[in-house]
Amino acid sequence: MNMSVNDQLPWPLTDEFIRAAYSPIDLQFQVYYTALGERSNFLRYALFYGLCYNRCDVRLSYVRQYGDETTEPYALLSILGLLPKADLIERVNKPVPFSISVGQDVTKGVKYDRYQMMDMFLCPYRFFLDYVMEDGPVIQGNFLYQKYFENLLIEAVWKRIGKQNRLDVMKFLPKILAQETQKLEPYFKFWKSTEILDLRARAKNYLVHEIITEDHGTTVKPYDPSHMQTRKLFGTALFSVDISEVEIKNPYHEFEALTRRDGWKKIYSLRRLPKPENQIPVDTLRGETKNYLNQTFGKGKTAIPSDWCIYCVHRGNCMESFLCSQISMSSSRNEPRSNSESHTNTSAKALQPPVLESPTVNIEEPLVLKPVAHGALATDATHDEAENAVSASSPPAIPDPTVENTPSEGKVAPNEWGNFEQILKTIQEMVEGNRQEIQSLKGELTSRKSRREDTTRIEARLAEEERRSQELLDKLTETEDRLATTEAQNRDLSHTVKTQDALLERKRALEFTEDELEELHRYSTIIVFDTCSIMNYPNLLDGVNDGELVVVPKDVNNELEHHKTRFGADERKIKAQRAISAIFNYKRHFPLTYAEGLTDLVPNVYRADTGEKEQNDNMILSVALRYKYYTDIPVIFITDDRSLSNKASGEGLEVWTAKDFLTPPESSFEDVPQAVVSAETVVGTEPAESSEATQITAEETSAVAEAERRAKAQEEYLAQKISLKVLHLEASQISVLQNNGIRTLADFMAQTESSFASLKVKKGVPFTARFLKEQERIKRKLENL
Repeated sequence: MNMSVNDQLPWPLTDEFIRAAYSPIDLQFQVYYTALGERSNFLRYALFYGLCYNRCDVRLSYVRQYGDETTEPYALLSILGLLPKADLIERVNKPVPFSISVGQDVTKGVKYDRYQMMDMFLCPYRFFLDYVMEDGPVIQGNFLYQKYFENLLIEAVWKRIGKQNRLDVMKFLPKILAQETQKLEPYFKFWKSTEILDLRARAKNYLVHEIITEDHGTTVKPYDPSHMQTRKLFGTALFSVDISEVEIKNPYHEFEALTRRDGWKKIYSLRRLPKPENQIPVDTLRGETKNYLNQTFGKGKTAIPSDWCIYCVHRGNCMESFLCSQISMSSSRNEPRSNSESHTNTSAKALQPPVLESPTVNIEEPLVLKPVAHGALATDATHDEAENAVSASSPPAIPDPTVENTPSEGKVAPNEWGNFEQILKTIQEMVEGNRQEIQSLKGELTSRKSRREDTTRIEARLAEEERRSQELLDKLTETEDRLATTEAQNRDLSHTVKTQDALLERKRALEFTEDELEELHRYSTIIVFDTCSIMNYPNLLDGVNDGELVVVPKDVNNELEHHKTRFGADERKIKAQRAISAIFNYKRHFPLTYAEGLTDLVPNVYRADTGEKEQNDNMILSVALRYKYYTDIPVIFITDDRSLSNKASGEGLEVWTAKDFLTPPESSFEDVPQAVVSAETVVGTEPAESSEATQITAEETSAVAEAERRAKAQEEYLAQKISLKVLHLEASQISVLQNNGIRTLADFMAQTESSFASLKVKKGVPFTARFLKEQERIKRKLENL
């Protein structure tokens, strides 16, 4: 109340500087500046009249001894007749002068709304303010306005780009963003253009990294209204709260049971709220919500302040978030967050050694290292905490390293060890200081007792210091134990870092770069062959169509070179020379690339034992597997080696022999009688002999021979297996046909519109129109054979 204007202005501003620099002062600044000058007068006025007309008892306190200076109560207090009294504060229980009784209507039922239950799950008081006091959340404040604008922009763009080609979306994304921003700008006229640009950049960053490039494939994932509604209301669907010091639980058990623990983290996943069709858990949560509204088990607002308060529309009114020691969204985004700082002389918890965060290591619990099994998926569930099974065609998972901020050599930084020693030294100093304080208080207590003075305050301080001394001793013992076990944990951490560095290198070696993937998407099919197929059929590459990429494993080159340099007139030497020439001539005119085999992709059961040389077949197989696992382009593997063919088929590859690749296998019409009927329907029956003819003329003999030739050609053509080489269909459409028992072209031509419509399809509707169009194309080709 005695502060001047200079005391309230930030340094180095002063009253004289303001008057000299801003004269004449505009009206808006005059109001603010006058408020600073009248602040002390207003506080005096409020204190005097508040105490003068107050109807209840008031106890005021002040600091008597401030350093070497002795202070006195404010002068106005003496005018009011208040006299200071140096006594301990006593608890005063006096009846309230009056009370107000407010009636309450009992809630008989609660309608289940998943988003309202998310509010109840995170903070019941927020649910009360959002959906009981109001019809829904009302956004307030510039920060929430910006987040709402950003989410509206993301939603509008996502609706336009969902299910579209990814490359086209990336090309036209800036234009779409500008169009949608222009539509929203009239509703946010209070922002500058630079602020709009910043929000648009943030929306683009989210769209590119979380929406467009999130899924595998060539299209953008479809719009998800549930995802966007959750983002609008809560900012994120997953909260990770640090409970190492204080844990606030939801008093309603069914809601608290939806959380899960991960070490010192408590995970709140909004997707764990049951959907309306799950009647039993829905009814349970409705009952818990009704108990809260009726205050069945306790009185109170039941506020739970934590990370979600950042996006709460009531943060300006609800004081619970300000009472929380730290409100930060960093933990929800998996970013390192330091513990709240506190004074060392107020809480013994502040003396705990820092927890190493790279990777997550709990000093109080032993570090458990789990071996990484080859081919096992090692990833955290992110949506609905579901465990996704790994199919046989899925690539062996290379776990992502989670080590950040840790030296790459796998050694704990020297200052980590020094932190423990520094903490131990600090605690020892505090214990010694506390001991001296206790001795001083005991001497003061004895002196006052001898003078027969009041010792109540000294005894209270002495009891408090003795209690604090015991806490420090316990903390000292705990820290010494931690210091003794840290060395073993550091060794484990070093081993973990080295292991994860190795995994990172393996993953980088397996994955294709963005430039490589862009180049590969220019081709419709990737063809990989082994050594024996090119040696047996030097003209193998003649069967490659336009738009297909040939990949030659480097181990195939090595084997061909080995056979070429053999001594003597060996037949394999001649075949190898022809194969090398065929590859050389093909590369001069058509796309061809070389690839190195990476045995990490081959299952352990096929690989050589430790110390033995790896088989060349495994190296060749790994090339095809890499293109299958890390691209979305169909892969054809050509081999005449039956053992290698079985391995490749077991890994989900499409395997062809060299002969089948060049010329489809022959079969008789007896194998596919239904297809023959279809072919005869398309082409027409053979010319019947005239009933009036008495002998076969030369012309009729030629017609019969031509009909037999056409029938045989049609039979050979229809006996081909369906594949990307013979049908102008996509790989997914070929898979649908094969899964429904359609193996050859004859089977395909035997189908009708109704049979195509009845095919079992995993997602979407059958490709009936596309199949019928392809049948027409084949019919025209059969007529020209």
